[in-house]
Amino acid sequence: MTTGQTIYVTNRSTQVSDADMAKATAACAVQLATHVAPAHGLVPAPVRFLAQGKALPKGGRLITVMDTLDDPQALGYHTEDSGDHVWGVVGTKAAMDQGAEALTGQYAISSILSHEVMEMFVDPWCSGWYDNGHGTLIAYEVGDPVENDFYLVNGVAVSNFVTGEWFNPSAAKGDQFDYLGHLTKPFSMSRGGYWVQSKAGATSQKFGEAMPEWRKQAKKAHFSRGCRRVSGHDHPAI
Repeated sequence: MTTGQTIYVTNRSTQVSDADMAKATAACAVQLATHVAPAHGLVPAPVRFLAQGKALPKGGRLITVMDTLDDPQALGYHTEDSGDHVWGVVGTKAAMDQGAEALTGQYAISSILSHEVMEMFVDPWCSGWYDNGHGTLIAYEVGDPVENDFYLVNGVAVSNFVTGEWFNPSAAKGDQFDYLGHLTKPFSMSRGGYWVQSKAGATSQKFGEAMPEWRKQAKKAHFSRGCRRVSGHDHPAI
């Protein structure tokens, strides 16, 4: 089930233009409506660009693109405040310092934005976990297990993601487990993927063998979404 609340994206970064982030937002809207929502059996939510100075419409959820976040190593996260307002941020500097571009290539800012839009849509309260069938709970993060993979929507790089079948330990052989079809079984990850897991009350992070060290550090950053789950700052497992 989804609330269908509109996700707005606004740009406050000096490193990427409003025009590029509007184009990235449009690509995210297409991806969510035609790829992500059907793959998880959800009704799509609108994704729209919000020009600077414009007030956030009532009930909307906002992702702000900025140069650096609370922790300069973090790439992005979403959370909620004490008033139950869901909001998110995407940082540009950490990725662009590693050669990332605004709209194209691996780890493009548009791909990071896509990742956050998808996860805000699928699990807005960061509260979902799934049992892998072996006593380990895996966080309901659709971008993390394949986050090194990207594809193009209208010429803009967006993040690969896992499907609903990925979270089913009894899924049939031959099911599609990620959008690009790279994974062959549930609860698996690409070589550059990642997830948050919990077993016997202990929560930890697992990284693919090819994840770059700078990405690992971003995930370990105090304000990154993964670390917030590990430290218990977000909702507990359900």
